[in-house]
Amino acid sequence: MKRLFIKYLGRKYAVNTVKIFEPGKIIYDLITVIDAETNKLAFPNQKLNAVTLDTHDSTLTLFTSLIKDLPQELITAIKNGIMDEYHGRVSESI
Repeated sequence: MKRLFIKYLGRKYAVNTVKIFEPGKIIYDLITVIDAETNKLAFPNQKLNAVTLDTHDSTLTLFTSLIKDLPQELITAIKNGIMDEYHGRVSESI
């Protein structure tokens, strides 16, 4: 289990995910988004699916089509959290 820390609309959240390595890609199976202030599920009615980071070449591609039902700002925050984690930039822990 991996925990990615993100900010969304000025609040801190943690995305609990399972990171799966496959040849040429990393799959982040998004499990839950936790509100840092309440330590409870932030979006209990949202279905969180896998996000795939294609690492075949130097141009990284992040496929988020399976989480399209989330608010766009939240998708962007999750994308940024994944890219930061991939590049070794550890976000502030909760």
